[in-house]
Amino acid sequence: MMTCRERCLGILSFTRDRLHRQEVAVGNYLAFIVAEDALLDIQEAASSIDKLLESLIAEIPKLASGCSEFVYSAERILEKRKMNHTLLANRSTLLDLLALASEVRQITQSLLSQLLQKRRSNNQPVCLRIIGYLCRIGVFNGYEMRLQGSLSRF
Repeated sequence: MMTCRERCLGILSFTRDRLHRQEVAVGNYLAFIVAEDALLDIQEAASSIDKLLESLIAEIPKLASGCSEFVYSAERILEKRKMNHTLLANRSTLLDLLALASEVRQITQSLLSQLLQKRRSNNQPVCLRIIGYLCRIGVFNGYEMRLQGSLSRF
């Protein structure tokens, strides 16, 4: 069993520890208040960051869609660029073809004019045969040839 002295020493030690804690608490009261304010500020900042992160996460699908659209658009631009490069590499051939097409148009128009003039003459069977060939190669369809024939009679 404990003696009275031991009990008194225990109570005294307990009281001294308690008093020391109170002195520390009173001495550091301002630090405790500042720490509490800092803790509240940190909690508010964390909550704000959490909300911002949620809004950013919500925007990710839009960003992914925008990136997909950008990639698609970039691929189309690349295809057009390749086509332009090919066109540029073959420009002399294309110019020759355009000139040839123009000449063919002029010659066709001249031949048609001559045929329509000869049609009025006595060589109608030959002219009709040539006009048939022109229809087969697609210079005129049947309706256009009939129209040209009707116009040449006037």
